[in-house]
Parts: sequence; structure tokens; C-alpha cells
Amino acid sequence: MTTRRDTRTGQEPERLPLRWAFILLTGALAGVGSGLVAGPAVAIGTGLAVVGLGHRVIS
Repeated sequence: MTTRRDTRTGQEPERLPLRWAFILLTGALAGVGSGLVAGPAVAIGTGLAVVGLGHRVIS
């Protein structure tokens, strides 16, 4: 049985761009903030909405 060799040996794995770190951080902060005020369902919805909007605006 042969194993398939990775043709990209020696290369670092692709890293997450800085814009995604910013988008996820703002989404998490918006989710936590709204969750403290209105509850977990609103927190999840707000977090997802901010991440989606951030992706559209920044990309």
C-alpha cells in the first residue's frame, strides 16, 4: 500500500487573513453585548448578522 506524499512539503499552512480575525472579533463582541442585554437567542442572531455584514463590507 502506498501513501500519497504532500507536494507542498516545507510550506507553512495557509493562515487566516487579519480581516477575518477582525470580523470574528467584532461579531463576538456584538453577540456578547447583546446577549447580556437580551438573552442567548438574540446574541446568536446578532453575532451572525454582524459577521455576515462584516464579510460583505470588508470583502
